[in-house]
Amino acid sequence: MSKNNILSHYRLLNHIPFGCFILNNNYEVLFWNNVLEQWTGIHFENILNQKITHYFHNFYDLHHKRLEQIFLGGPPAIFSSQIHKNIIPVEILKNQFRIQHTTVSAIKNNHNNEYFALFSIQDVTELTTKIKDYRQMKNRALDELNEKLRIENELIQEKEKLQKYLDIAPVFFLVIAKDGTIELINNNGCKILEEKNPDVVIGKNWLDQYIPPENKNLFYEVFEKLLNGKKNTILYTESPIISRNKKIKIMGWNNSLLKLEKGKKSYIICAGENITKRLENEQKIQESEKTKETLINASHDIAILLDNESKIISINDPGAVILDHPKEDLMNQPINHFLNQNFAHHFMKLLNKATKKKILEKKDLELNNKFYQFEIFPILNKTKIISYALFAHDITERKKLEETLKFAKEKAEDANLAKSEFLANMSHELRTPMNAIIGISKMILTYQFDNLNEKQQEGINIIHRSGEKLLSIINDILDFSKLEAGKVDLIIEPLVLKDYFESIEKMILPLIDPKKIQFSITMDSTVPKIFDTDQQKLSQVLINLLGNAAKFTDHGTINLHVYKKRKRLYFEVNDTGIGIDQKYISRIFESFKQVDGSYSRKYPGTGLGLSITRKIILQFGGNIEVESKLNKGTTIRFYIPINNDKKG
Repeated sequence: MSKNNILSHYRLLNHIPFGCFILNNNYEVLFWNNVLEQWTGIHFENILNQKITHYFHNFYDLHHKRLEQIFLGGPPAIFSSQIHKNIIPVEILKNQFRIQHTTVSAIKNNHNNEYFALFSIQDVTELTTKIKDYRQMKNRALDELNEKLRIENELIQEKEKLQKYLDIAPVFFLVIAKDGTIELINNNGCKILEEKNPDVVIGKNWLDQYIPPENKNLFYEVFEKLLNGKKNTILYTESPIISRNKKIKIMGWNNSLLKLEKGKKSYIICAGENITKRLENEQKIQESEKTKETLINASHDIAILLDNESKIISINDPGAVILDHPKEDLMNQPINHFLNQNFAHHFMKLLNKATKKKILEKKDLELNNKFYQFEIFPILNKTKIISYALFAHDITERKKLEETLKFAKEKAEDANLAKSEFLANMSHELRTPMNAIIGISKMILTYQFDNLNEKQQEGINIIHRSGEKLLSIINDILDFSKLEAGKVDLIIEPLVLKDYFESIEKMILPLIDPKKIQFSITMDSTVPKIFDTDQQKLSQVLINLLGNAAKFTDHGTINLHVYKKRKRLYFEVNDTGIGIDQKYISRIFESFKQVDGSYSRKYPGTGLGLSITRKIILQFGGNIEVESKLNKGTTIRFYIPINNDKKG
């Protein structure tokens, strides 16, 4: 097609203000308008009927898929700016491309037998730049707005956080303007003012609502001092306030100054504490101290407070008297300056002991011909000694009494020893004729029984029984006297316990046979087979205890239980007898006593058996204890240390 024919068909396309060209399905250029000539520098005559790929090499690879639909009469296509700058590149400064907006439409040829592709290319560089600038401005505005919102949000959060901190603060927090208007208050402040919440208080006048009229000037004085004072000055004051319920409370305030708007506005920040109770307590303490000082001075005891260098901090009147100096001369002076050399030496040793041990130290010392009991208490701050409390009590009379008692005790011990020796000697002297009486009466009963009439036989029996009874009493007295005099030695020998307890059982059975009593001996498996002890003394103890159980038990059971615990061998005698009243248990081991005088008629005895038993057990190195309930029975338990532990 010639240029003239083309121009006649598409001349109008030369008058539009954007680039326009037409391609057939062979990608040959059928039209190229004036705007494209200006943009590209390619003239209509040169490009007409030429393949566009000759000028734009990537054109086919980039767009042939979309153009296939156009050449079939498909819908219009719009190429993005990223693509169409590769369609018609128009170079400007620094090898940049202008931004183009491209639309492709299908148009029929003159014979209506095929479709061409009509490209319209609009230069949107300026518009895009303006849009880009607008978007940048919009983004900047959005960023600024977001930053402002973020800052405002942070301020709100900080304010909320500050309010939370203030609300949980244990102090009364308050911000007041110069005219007295309350700008800020926390929950604790509302509680002290007895108000519901901060909203009720904020905006009120502090001076008119909560300050007694006579104290208003103090507020202005504090304000002026802070304004004229140095930066960050904190001024402490104490003043009363009036709560909503008209209660007077004393507050201790830490006041500081807050300036805003370049110093145009000034506020007082007050952090306060309710010190009403503290002041009341201080007053009570002062009164208590005066009372205490009066009482201490009225006491006859010496009371002195020393610092950790032994200097006198406080001293009562009796202390000043004993040191023989006026109080004012003693204060802040080392105490040893007022003591004689010998006493000072002993006193400082006592003080050093208290320093090392950090506990109470006691000692009796002689001062000015009198005896005093000195007590020193270290006073600690955590683990450090900060002072010493010294008390001294006059014990001169007590010392004299102790000496008297000591002398009397020695005399009593000498008399008791003489008594024990006398009893031992007398018992020994009595035992010889008694053995003769018992022997002769037994011989007469044995060999001359048939030669005696009935009254003579009864008389000889009475002599024999009475002699045995009297000999038993003499033996008890002799044993008791020897134990008291310390003249009994233990003969320790190995003892086979199984055989030994069989012999004990044979000795006890005659005592219980006439009664309806079940008797048993039980041994734990831990009990050693062989035990080193004094067999005679152990037998004396067991027979005494079992004999007592048989004497005071008419029916039921008696049991001897033997067991080992740690390094001790325990013997436990249980019975179901008459028992012992609790008020008498402490007396059963006393010499020559029974638990109840009325028992002596029904259960005769010397009252020495349990006393001797206890002394023997103590000599073994053991101990004895009693548990009993009246009419329920008695348990007597004793132990002997095990010095050997032979299993076989």
